[in-house]
Amino acid sequence: MNKVTKGTLAAAAAGTLLLGGVGTYATWKDQETVDAGDVSTGVLDLELENAAWAQDGTAISIADFDMVPGDALTYTVDAIVTAEGDNLEGTFSVTDGLTAIADSQDVSQYVTVTLGEPDYAAITGTNVDNKLAVDGTTGVVSFDEADTYKIPLTVTVSLNADLQKAQDLVVDLGTVGVVLTQS
Repeated sequence: MNKVTKGTLAAAAAGTLLLGGVGTYATWKDQETVDAGDVSTGVLDLELENAAWAQDGTAISIADFDMVPGDALTYTVDAIVTAEGDNLEGTFSVTDGLTAIADSQDVSQYVTVTLGEPDYAAITGTNVDNKLAVDGTTGVVSFDEADTYKIPLTVTVSLNADLQKAQDLVVDLGTVGVVLTQS
C-alpha cells in the first residue's frame, strides 16, 4: 500500500473516532408491570365419612362380631364429593372389587358380598336434580357443576351356608373402592 492511501485511511479513521466522541448514542426505554391478578385452581376431593356396621339396623363393632349362617351385616358410609371450579365436570363410581374378593379368597360359596346402589334420592347438594346424572346401568354418578355432594353407599355381607367349611373364615373387604374423576 502506498503512503497516500495509508494516510487517507488513517485520517478517515481518526475523523470517525472524533465524530463519535462528539455525539452520544442513546435509546429510550420504559417499563410497566402487568397486574393481571391471581389465578386460582379449584378442588376435586373425595372423603369417606360416617362409616358404620350394623346387623338388622343395630350398630355393631365389626372387630367383636362373628357371623353365623343366616347373618347379614350392612356397612354404610357417606362419600363426600367436593367439586370446586368453573367448568368442572366429573364422575363418581364404585370399583367392583367385591366379586374378586369372594373369588380370590375362595369363599364365594359361603359368603355373599354385595354393593348396594348409591341411594340416589339421598344425595345432597345444592339443586342436585339439575347438576347430577345417574347412569342406571353402570351406577356412575356424573356432575356438571361445582358443589359438595354426599353420596350414601352400602355394602352387605351375608353368610348363607351352614356347611362346616364356612367356619372360621375371614373375608377382607379391602379392595372395595370409590373413584372420583374429572371428565
